[in-house]
Amino acid sequence: MFSWATRKYFREDAINWSQEIDGWSRLLTEEHVPFDFIVAEKVASAADLSRYDLIILPNTANMSEAFCSAIGEYVRSGGRVLAVGETSFFDEKGYKRSDFALKDLLGVSSKGLFEGSFAIERPGGPEPATGILQQVITSAKVLARHVAVDPAGSVSGTRDPLPIKPTEWPVVVANTHGKGQGVYIAFDVGRMYSSQGLPHIASFMAEAIDSVLPARQIVVKAPRSIEATVFRQEAARRTIVHLADQTQSPTDMTRITEIIPIHGIEVAIKTPYANPKVSCRGSEVSSIVDGDRLRIRVSRVDGYAAIVIEPGTE
Repeated sequence: MFSWATRKYFREDAINWSQEIDGWSRLLTEEHVPFDFIVAEKVASAADLSRYDLIILPNTANMSEAFCSAIGEYVRSGGRVLAVGETSFFDEKGYKRSDFALKDLLGVSSKGLFEGSFAIERPGGPEPATGILQQVITSAKVLARHVAVDPAGSVSGTRDPLPIKPTEWPVVVANTHGKGQGVYIAFDVGRMYSSQGLPHIASFMAEAIDSVLPARQIVVKAPRSIEATVFRQEAARRTIVHLADQTQSPTDMTRITEIIPIHGIEVAIKTPYANPKVSCRGSEVSSIVDGDRLRIRVSRVDGYAAIVIEPGTE
């Protein structure tokens, strides 16, 4: 979700909102999750959101009452939302609200904020994080909590201070709202990933998506440099899976510096047609139907390939 109001009124000279979008866009691309952008100010009702499995609100701080109403109806009808940080804490004219406008949908209420280093409660032990943590209370399900760290800071030049103990503050909350669900992440995790690119933060973000997304539209086994998009042509009755290689140098993960051929990419997608016929532009493919899934193997991608799936003969 992109918001012109957030762009205009976010804290003076701060680009947190942009870095948050950058982080989530990068994560979705690296996880091979197809996505597009919606402009909040163009959403008139829940019907404008109904085609999406998941709406990500990346620190979308400024929201109108009309937009909040549309998001609320979308979730009550069975939709899913993942919201971050200050989402809905301000209106579309820049005025701060007393609490999140989406507090009922997300199941959280604000009690303040904290900025600095901390740790996230994780199954394998606390993991380091940094940013602006919204201190919230909730009666919904807490998936991870804030862990306090040594106030003395990092030790021996390491990145993360020593974790001390979990606190009362949730970091991830899951809340059922009507027929749908909302997941709330209490700090600007996309901004952290955008600036630092840490693998454990990527895993944390991907798990948050999978905790609320019913199923991934497409599953791609390939290096994270492969971007996958899905395009359906109704008139021609075909589905095209685009694979673009965006290899990055290990020493410069912020931009594409070289293209390395990728071999043996595997793609799984729900079978769109009976007896599907599969071909590929730019590479050779093989495919099998496995239950309701179509499994495709692409021999090699040099820079770009397009898998074309069409109805087969009866």
